[in-house]
Amino acid sequence: MSEGCEKVKIQIDKIYYLFFWLVVSFGYFFMMPTFTEDLEGVVSASLVQLLLFIIGYVYVSYLNRSFISLYSIFMIVFYLFQNGQVLLYSLGVEYDYFYVLRYDETIVLQSVIFSTQCLIAAFMAGVFSTKKEVSKPLYSYMDQLEREKLITAGKLFWGAFAIFALPFMMMKFVITSTSGYFAMIRFVGSLPTITVLFEKMFIASSVFLVVYLKSEETWSKFLKVVILGWSIMAALTGDRTVGLAGIVTLALIQTLIGNRKKKIKFSQYALLVGAAVVVMYLMSFAFQFRMQQDSKVSGLQTAVVEMIGTLGFSFFPLVLTIRIVPTSINFFRGKSYIAAIITGLIPSNFDFLHLTKTLSEWNAYPTELLDTIYHYGFGLDYSLIAEAYINFGSYGWIAIFFLCSLIAYFVRDVDFKRKDNLFSQYASLILLYSWFTLPRRKSYFIFNNFFWYVLFFGLALILVSRSIKQRKEFKK
Repeated sequence: MSEGCEKVKIQIDKIYYLFFWLVVSFGYFFMMPTFTEDLEGVVSASLVQLLLFIIGYVYVSYLNRSFISLYSIFMIVFYLFQNGQVLLYSLGVEYDYFYVLRYDETIVLQSVIFSTQCLIAAFMAGVFSTKKEVSKPLYSYMDQLEREKLITAGKLFWGAFAIFALPFMMMKFVITSTSGYFAMIRFVGSLPTITVLFEKMFIASSVFLVVYLKSEETWSKFLKVVILGWSIMAALTGDRTVGLAGIVTLALIQTLIGNRKKKIKFSQYALLVGAAVVVMYLMSFAFQFRMQQDSKVSGLQTAVVEMIGTLGFSFFPLVLTIRIVPTSINFFRGKSYIAAIITGLIPSNFDFLHLTKTLSEWNAYPTELLDTIYHYGFGLDYSLIAEAYINFGSYGWIAIFFLCSLIAYFVRDVDFKRKDNLFSQYASLILLYSWFTLPRRKSYFIFNNFFWYVLFFGLALILVSRSIKQRKEFKK
């Protein structure tokens, strides 16, 4: 099939895809009243949701002509973070369902229905994830720069940030193993916030170099080991989902970039499956390590259940939000999204005039609200769909569609076999890494992570690579 015919076919497929999800959304709207307001209704709604997820995953994979696309990976975590524990309950799996059964069945059913509407909206946004090289000014400019100069700049960044980031991670690991997780939290809280930036730039430069270097180079192999070790230590020091994100990103790098000249083989898919199994056991062991419990080797089924249950805790903030909004708390009417865009793209580090102070309060309000009202003795965090509900109620799925359209656009699958779009490859991978835990966070992190990992890091690379070039020209 010619390239022109293939493009036409993709456009037709996208129209069919959108039409399909519109039909599904209308069908689900008429199905909603049929769910009984009890635990049986919760189970029925959850199983319908599972069916829609399976259909959606297969369809978005077909749309991207790959069973493993970056957006489909995002959709897996989107589903599990929001619905993992309810899924286990609906399948009759033995687990501690305190967070599912804590409140009235009607509230839980409303939460499942709303999360399903958001799931449909997120899959609908997948139409923007199809393979197509998009001309983004920064990306295009970066791809025109001399590769060797960028690699040199990347190595300088890596060295500068590794000096701090690696010992810092080791210190967190030692404190967790000797004094416990909460002692480590107190230690991290005593440090300036710039330490978070150092860690971000360390992982950004690591992924950047792996993308730009040839896979057979020693530096590339060394960095992959570093990323793996970093991810494991992150998991063991309490950031289990960050460790999960690192291992999955590394597996994708090995599959997509380490295999540039060939089609993905069965062995590559097996690698991803193997990585998933390792992650399941790691998350189980990491929890025991974090809480200083005796380590027990679980069976595969137990590891799967524990991983899904751990991720699925993010369903709880939605339940808490629906329970009080709008009966006790008024809708926020988009304020947190306005705050997220502005404070995310103008971080406090650069807000020397303190223009974003009020907006920062808007951004923090949803999380602080739950802590203030419920007084749970642990971090509730928040979730992407809970934020959608507190802003627009049952119409919040519309906000999810726009947010996920943005995510799909930026993690859309670039052609990893090409060598003239390396910054696009880096950006899509690092954003998937940074947005891996997004379903359990707020929309602020969509914009903030894009600022640091793409805009800030890209501009810093440009400045340093230019400086290197000018210095060499001056010597001549």
